[in-house]
This record gives sequence, C-alpha cells and structure tokens, in this order.
Amino acid sequence: MLKTVMIGALLACAGGHAVAQQMYRCGSTYSEQPCQGATLVQAVQRPPAADARQAEFAAKRDQRLADSMEKSRLAQEARAPKAIIIGGTDKPAEPKAAEKNQARAPKGKKPEHFTATSPRPPGETKKKKS
Repeated sequence: MLKTVMIGALLACAGGHAVAQQMYRCGSTYSEQPCQGATLVQAVQRPPAADARQAEFAAKRDQRLADSMEKSRLAQEARAPKAIIIGGTDKPAEPKAAEKNQARAPKGKKPEHFTATSPRPPGETKKKKS
C-alpha cells in the first residue's frame, strides 16, 4: 500500500517538471509554431505539489475502497453455504433393505432382464438326461 502511494507520488512529481513551451493560437487551433495572425497564449501549469497531493489523496481513497471491498467479500464468503461433495467417500454406502431383497432373484426363475441365447437348428430336439 505504502509502496503504491510512493510510486504514484514520484510519478506525479516527475511529470510536473516539464518545460513550458510557447503556444500560438491560429484561428480555432493551437500550435507550437506561429502562423500569420497568431496570438501568443500562456500555458498554465499546475504546481507539482498539487499533483502529488492529488495523487496521494486518490491512492488513499482507492486503498479505503479496496479494504472495504475485501471486508465485504470475506463476510460474503463466511455466509456462503458449504460445498456439497458428491461421491468420493472411502466407504461405499450400505444398500437399503429393499435393494437387498431386489438383488436376490428366486432360484429356478428366469431373470427379469433379457439374456441372449442361440436358436437350435431345425429338427434338433432337446436331449434327455439319462
């Protein structure tokens, strides 16, 4: 924060030491070179101290705003709901009693799902056990 303020103040001071140039007004335009019928215009420069004060004021204002925004963000994060983790548990969930009963098919009964079988060739009959 202090480093930012110091850099801003130094830049503001360095920019204020520009050399004043002669400006001429030629009709509705301004130029560094005189034209026919030009009038000399004195350029007004701001004192460098005013620029430094203004830069420091702006830096302090920006820092207060940033601090306020950070406090607001932290409060909002504290109020946010906790994350819900789907899956990723080490131990698989126990099946419910109804699911356990469905998993066991009665013996001798065909399963409810489709099972592919190959057709018998024509004329072949089922072999009897001896």
